[in-house]
Amino acid sequence: MSSLQSLDIAARSATTVSPPDIRHRPQVQEVAKLIDVSACIGCKACQVACMQWNDLRDEVGTN
Repeated sequence: MSSLQSLDIAARSATTVSPPDIRHRPQVQEVAKLIDVSACIGCKACQVACMQWNDLRDEVGTN
């Protein structure tokens, strides 16, 4: 038990808006990327290729 729990301190947020729902994704196997940093020029092409390969897209939010 943490020291804060033993003091009965209640956690509160500064906002009255409820947090967004958690995105549930199907269970997938974890993988690792091996990057040769000596050849990296910082173009992030590997990041784009990874997102395309794994069919990941940034969610578009609302204002």
